Amino acid sequence: MVKVLFYPDDQSPESLWAEDLGDGQYKLRNSPWFMYGVSFEDVVRARPAADGMLEFVEVVQPSGSSTFRLMLREDTDPAMFERYWKPLQALGCTWEQAKKRLYAVDAPRGADLERVADLLEKGGADGVWDWETGCWRADHDAAQANARQARRFIEDSSRDLDSSPERFLTVRHAAGPTTAGQCPVIFRLVPDEDGYPDFQRESLWAIPRADGTYQIANIPFYSYDAARGDIVSVKEGDGELFFDALLHESGNSVIRIIVKSAENVDNVRRMLEELGCDTEALGRLVAVNIPAHVDYGPLRDRLVAGEQQERWGFEEAVLCHGGGR
Repeated sequence: MVKVLFYPDDQSPESLWAEDLGDGQYKLRNSPWFMYGVSFEDVVRARPAADGMLEFVEVVQPSGSSTFRLMLREDTDPAMFERYWKPLQALGCTWEQAKKRLYAVDAPRGADLERVADLLEKGGADGVWDWETGCWRADHDAAQANARQARRFIEDSSRDLDSSPERFLTVRHAAGPTTAGQCPVIFRLVPDEDGYPDFQRESLWAIPRADGTYQIANIPFYSYDAARGDIVSVKEGDGELFFDALLHESGNSVIRIIVKSAENVDNVRRMLEELGCDTEALGRLVAVNIPAHVDYGPLRDRLVAGEQQERWGFEEAVLCHGGGR
């Protein structure tokens, strides 16, 4: 089983579990929460991105299943939901649940979709849920498409999921140099106009301090908010710790290098470590910690020379040594 990444319109990326069939084809094993036009057990084509994640390309073989989604009204109790759900279950429908209120509904091949839609509309009219169509796969000609097939939530279906860990793609680090007592701190990421990075959050290991603050133990791959050794404050939400503010700079700097050739990553890391730096790697991306006592000038000369030789590109992400990039 592998994860395939989808990019729904106006939504953060969504990943679904899939069975690897070989030759770049994958059979979906989830019903989508946000993506339109795909359903449970569709065979899709996906390709690896630069970071190794599989990205959806197209549906190769539709399963025949259709996808609907329910957003329960806030005052709907479980008994009421069960009463309105049972007729849908009798038609062969099944569901997957996100948080408390969002349900992805799979209607199998051959199900009476008009009857399914009638039951969904009755639940909506009676105040049990809002509903939308994610993927309508009837056997009749596409020219007979109607408003039900294009139905979308009247209200924003993502409003109850903004704090769900499964809603986000998180890049994670190995534990820092001192493993005892470390805990993850989440840094939120803001993609640029080109959609980089693909992640919404970065999880850095940190060492709790007696005063309730945390000392960062990793070198960030994407965040610009802190360097290794910095002291930060956090806020807690949904059982996770989120970066709040930088309280004290360690004096360390962070640069990041994209190595042109993957086979040269280890050589680049050894070169940097010989110059007194620490590194972490994610594919061809190398995050570099420059300790406060290391002279940045000679190192920067090496970086510029390597960039001019097209061996790598680099950025100065958190700079405490001076410089101008």
